[in-house]
Amino acid sequence: METLHDAEHDAEQAHLAKVALEHDDADTRRDAVDRIIDQPLLAMLALEADDVVVRKIAFAKLTDHDLVLKLARDANEIYARRIETLNMAEQARLAGIAEGQNSVAVRKSAIRQLADQSVLMRLARTDENTDIRITALRKMNNQAAFTELAFSDKDECVRMDAVKHLSSDVLLEKLALEDESARVRNVAIWHIDDQTMLANLALTASRIDVRKTSVTRLTDRLLLTTLAQSDGDEQVRKLAAKRLRDIEADSHPV
Repeated sequence: METLHDAEHDAEQAHLAKVALEHDDADTRRDAVDRIIDQPLLAMLALEADDVVVRKIAFAKLTDHDLVLKLARDANEIYARRIETLNMAEQARLAGIAEGQNSVAVRKSAIRQLADQSVLMRLARTDENTDIRITALRKMNNQAAFTELAFSDKDECVRMDAVKHLSSDVLLEKLALEDESARVRNVAIWHIDDQTMLANLALTASRIDVRKTSVTRLTDRLLLTTLAQSDGDEQVRKLAAKRLRDIEADSHPV
């Protein structure tokens, strides 16, 4: 049965814990935790006190082995939540800089530290500065957004960078065949891995630049030999012959 003395002791310990947590004066906070012997209160202070010295004093005074083990488990979660809160505030600050009226260099630096995909997509889609748009695009991880930019953006440089991030050979082939920019078509071809697609482009594409670039990506020696010997375009024949020589040289290094 709890005695009056016990109740007074508990009340005093709780008051000291409140002082250790909330008092404005650092020395007063630290004196208070130094007077606490209640193990659960010390564990609470070791986890929750904003004052790092209070936390250290509280942890040093813990003698309850089970509480020490629990503290070790819980600390990671609590500190992770604190870091997450700090990161959220930092991300909001960075977004303000990235979208604000700052120099391009400052905005790009902020964008490189941004993790908020919605802010990055907004910048990549709508910012007036091409460098800003491409910097934001390179921090994105959304294939749908890359596809949208690769197919419909008016800025050739933005389309080229978006193409580099596409993971679908089918989409890349479509861009290689349809984009109005030779530079975009070239980048698309260089990111296609499917040899059947590349062979089809080399043989049937209506644009000669698409055929030529595709030939330089082929690995099928029989097809390259056929192209080198009988293709109707002289440049394609020359590129196919050169590609054959390069493959042969790579297979028999000096």
